[in-house]
Amino acid sequence: MKKLAVLLLVVSGLGAYFYWRKPAPLPQRLTPEGMVCLLHYASVTTSRGVTGFPPGTILRVIAKRSNTLVLGDGQVTVEVLRSDTTDDLDVAERLAHQEAVAQASIAAQNNAEAKAAADAERTALAKMEAERQQRAAANTSAPVGSSSSALNQPARHAGGVNSGPTYYYVPSSATPTAYYWDSTGRQYHYDSFGNKVYP
Repeated sequence: MKKLAVLLLVVSGLGAYFYWRKPAPLPQRLTPEGMVCLLHYASVTTSRGVTGFPPGTILRVIAKRSNTLVLGDGQVTVEVLRSDTTDDLDVAERLAHQEAVAQASIAAQNNAEAKAAADAERTALAKMEAERQQRAAANTSAPVGSSSSALNQPARHAGGVNSGPTYYYVPSSATPTAYYWDSTGRQYHYDSFGNKVYP
């Protein structure tokens, strides 16, 4: 019995020893004296524009007021609530990391949208160019004066009756096949749609 009692005493003593020998928690890392970290986004408007400070930014305390702190980065100052700041460096680093990840995600999304817009514009321009080339090929595929081409059939005026000498439809960019003179002596010709055109 004595041996058992001694054994239990030793085990209890060792357990208590190792319990109280737990490693001490690491000391809290704090910002340098006179400096704090922003917990939320803060901005200030100056004559040069808007200056923003993202969460995790460490700024120097310029002035202390009842419920606010005036902070600065050496160029501009901004006033924030005391509750929107901390002196915990671990919190500052975590917030700064989260802000960097968020900004990288936004930049990636903006780049993807810009690339999609550029691809759509290139596709539209390529389609327009293909259509332009098709029209150009159609205008030059049939020679002027060929009786088999629909573009070179005798033109007709209102009522479907030929008027004046025989002439032919030709592409508007081509040279007219015939010229005419009206009763006043003015020269004219007909375009590929049968419209009378004066020089």
